[in-house]
Amino acid sequence: KWKYWRDLAHPGREELYDLVADPGETRNLADSTDQRHRKIKIELGRRIHRKMVELKDPALEASE
Repeated sequence: KWKYWRDLAHPGREELYDLVADPGETRNLADSTDQRHRKIKIELGRRIHRKMVELKDPALEASE
């Protein structure tokens, strides 16, 4: 239902899309002030980080 990505090489570049309401990914919600969007972005970011740690992703070291 949601798609989130963050550019580790360029902090602050990120995108969040509601794939049900916006299947064409035309409305980036990453900067939305809506609490629901903010919570989803935080949760998806945590999932990505956990997976990167689990996989020992070298990109994680470069971004810290």
